[in-house]
Amino acid sequence: MVDCYFCNELATTFNIDKVEVCRKCKQKFTLEKCPACNDELVATGGKFGAYFKCWTCNKNWSKRNIQRFK
Repeated sequence: MVDCYFCNELATTFNIDKVEVCRKCKQKFTLEKCPACNDELVATGGKFGAYFKCWTCNKNWSKRNIQRFK
């Protein structure tokens, strides 16, 4: 069971960024910035859920790690 990235309800589908979301949040997309270099992050799905990759500094970020820096 995975929670929706935006509203924490049960995720049943993926959005355009391949992030697990609920049906009502399917049209939303993420615009996250890398906490280390402030470049745009690319959302991707993995074995353990969605994560974000920064191509500039080559770091991977989870949603929880990004929220710690905000």
